[in-house]
Order: sequence, then structure tokens, then C-alpha cells
Amino acid sequence: MFQLMTIVLFSVIIITIYLSTSKDGIFSPGAAYALSFIPSSLLLLLYIEKWDVDLGLPTIFVIISGLLIFVITSMVVKKIKFAKLYAIKRAVSSYCSSLTTISGSSGIATWKYMFFIVFQFTTLIFLYQYIVSLVGVGSFAFVMNAIRQKTVAEYVDLPSWIGIMRSVSIVSGYIWIYLLLSNSFNKRDNLKIKIYLLINLCLSVIISLLLGGRGNLISIIVIGWSLYYTLSDTGTGKRNRKMRRRGYIYAAIIVIFGLVAFQSLGRFLGRELKYSNLDYFAVYLSAPIRNLDTFLKESEDAISAFQGVSKGLNTNQTLSSILNYVSVRFHMTELYQTRDLFTTFWPDRRINGYYLGNCYTVYASYLFDGGWLGVFIYTSLHAVCSQILYGFIKKDKDHGDNKNIQISLILYCQIWYYTVFSFFDHMFYFNVITIGFFRSIIYLIGIKWFLYRVSFGKRNI
Repeated sequence: MFQLMTIVLFSVIIITIYLSTSKDGIFSPGAAYALSFIPSSLLLLLYIEKWDVDLGLPTIFVIISGLLIFVITSMVVKKIKFAKLYAIKRAVSSYCSSLTTISGSSGIATWKYMFFIVFQFTTLIFLYQYIVSLVGVGSFAFVMNAIRQKTVAEYVDLPSWIGIMRSVSIVSGYIWIYLLLSNSFNKRDNLKIKIYLLINLCLSVIISLLLGGRGNLISIIVIGWSLYYTLSDTGTGKRNRKMRRRGYIYAAIIVIFGLVAFQSLGRFLGRELKYSNLDYFAVYLSAPIRNLDTFLKESEDAISAFQGVSKGLNTNQTLSSILNYVSVRFHMTELYQTRDLFTTFWPDRRINGYYLGNCYTVYASYLFDGGWLGVFIYTSLHAVCSQILYGFIKKDKDHGDNKNIQISLILYCQIWYYTVFSFFDHMFYFNVITIGFFRSIIYLIGIKWFLYRVSFGKRNI
């Protein structure tokens, strides 16, 4: 218990400093990183006896030192003026802003919302038909269970055109949330437009769930809340404080709803579950810390200050996503990491009849790849990237207009989400240092271009 409360205490101190020195509070990268381990550590207190939790000193040290490394690096980067980067960013922002004015109207034509409804509905049909072709005809529950089992056992390679349509639909969900929130705060658009936005958002969510995973749904919820948190900063005095308080209330509601519905959603998507809601929730929220402790105790002799378990790029876990892409793209088969290799390094854990999953927090892969030096390098790079992008959106926020879609803000909210989930896995490197993330940027720019610039003559239907 003392070890866990030490982690919570350090994290609370860091967040308190951010809340007292910055009006952005937990939206800054350092505060998000500190927030990450508080709920997981507190819930783990309930499982000390069930899971035989007795965290070793290396586990406490890596979590606290990682937090300090991230926060100090963020503060140092914040003081540095990146004149050339900001100049490039201003040029890009200027171009993106022009997308909202060249068409002659700052509004979005109604037919474009309807176009995306048709596009996403078509995507939904094609995707579901392809899934059925893989697993066979049956009830929706049967299809979801079958595709879930298939994606766990092997990688499901969608036809490229369906994959692109699916990716565009999922990415568009962030646009619909942004527009819903922005229009609500600025009191724009009528009920009909909001209904179109909600339909598009719902279709995006459904498409994201069809392969049996909940990750995209969770990202839409968390990124949506973070967009609310920053876009609500449009007033002053009592209005601003009131909207921020509502944000915290909404966060509490989301957590409660997640605790109640998380297991039910898992069953709906094909998971066979035998645990209570709280036990199942704890597997995702708190078990990674317990698994990290097990990993450190089992690998103690293989991890040193400058050397981890991994002996080369072909077993590097932190950069596995980009390395697999390079392997396939340039036919470098020695770099490719199969699922069998992954499960060998990160097996499912069980103790006293409880299932603990196969996630080991953000630090396990750092230690695996580079030892304690790996923790310093990878954590610092994460902090640098997050803080630089945060600096960009701060400038946009101070001088820009949130009535139009700010792509940099959406991208930062994605990184904020990956940072907050550091208690779970190395989500930043797994999701950001990938070709998929850069494609999503292109899709976001393309959707914004379509919404604001494409027109038929001078009509705004």
C-alpha cells in the first residue's frame, strides 16, 4: 500500500503544480502524464490481496523517475523558442485556414454532411459484408464473436479500398465531435445540422467497432472530452469556470458509465467474460502495473543501465509498428515481428485464478529495448514531441478561431489521449510513430478541404 500511495502522492503534487501555475491544467502534457497513474494505482489498492501485489523498488523507481523525466523535459522544452518550427507551423496553419475562406463561405454546405452519411453507410455495408465473407453468415453476435477471435489469432488484412474507407470514416469522427462542440459553444447551426453531425458520429463509431475492438471508441470518447475541455475555454470569469467544472462532471459520468458498460460492450463485441464489472475493469486499468512488477522481477538479471532484453531492431518492442511497416515496404523480413513473437515477450498473466492480461505499462517496452537508459531516451522523446505540439496549439488557441476546424488541436488531443494511457501500454510510439498516424493527418486535411472548399458553382445547398 505504501508503494502505491507514493506513486499517487508524486502524481498529485505534479498535477497540483500544473493546476496552480497554468490555466490549461490537466490539458498540458506533463499534467496528463502525471494523471495517468493515479486512477490505476488507486484501484490497484483494492487488489493487493487478490493479486498478491507487493511492488518491488525497481517498479516504484521506474514509474516515479519516468514521471520526473517527462515533466522536467516538458518544462525545459517549454522554455526553448523553436523559431523555425513555429515559422513552418504558421505557414501550414495559414494554408489550412485558407481552406475555410477560398470557397467564399465560412459555413459548410448541408449536402456535404449528407454526402458523408451516404459514404459512411456505404463503408459500413462493404465492411460488414467482407467480415461475413471471412467468418460466415450468422447472427450479429456470432459474426462479432467470430471476427474478434480471428483478429486475436491473426492479422486481418482488409482490401485496400475498404481499409481506406474505414480509416477515413474513423478519422472523420474527430471532425464531427469538433464541429458539434464548436457549434454548441459558439451557438451556431440549427437542429438539423446537429442531427446530421450526430448521425455521422454514430456511423463513425459503429464502423470503428466492427472488427471487434473497443480502442477506437475509447479514443473518440477521450479525445471528445479533451476537445470539450479546451474548446470550453472561450469565456472569462464565472462562465469559464462553470464550463470547466462541467467538464470534470462529464469526465466522472464517463468513468462511471465505462465501469458499468465496459464489460457489456466486451460481450457485445464477442468476448467471453466470467468476471465482475470491477474485476474486468481492473484488468485494463490496474493490472498493467502488477504485470510491470512481474516483468521486472523476472528480467532483473537481463536489464542493466545501458542494456535491455532486446539485442537488436528485430526484437525492438517500442518501435515495432514502424519497424513492421519498414519490413513489409522494403522487404526486410528480418525486422518483421509476428504475433507469436509478441506473445512470447508479453504473455498473458494470471494469478490466484484472476486474469491480468498482457499489458505492462509504457515502461516495460522501454526497459526491454534499452534498459534504464531506454526509459530516459524514450520518455524524453515523448515529452519533447508532446510539448512542441502543445506549444503549436497554444499559439493557435491564443491567435486563432476555434469556429473553424483546428487540425493541430485534434492531433494534440490524440497525443494527449495516448499520454494519459501511459499506465496501459506504450501507446504513443505504437500509434504516433507509424505510417497510419501520418495518413490520418492527410485524411483530416482532406476532409477539411472537402467540407470548406469543394462547391458546385456558387450554391451552398
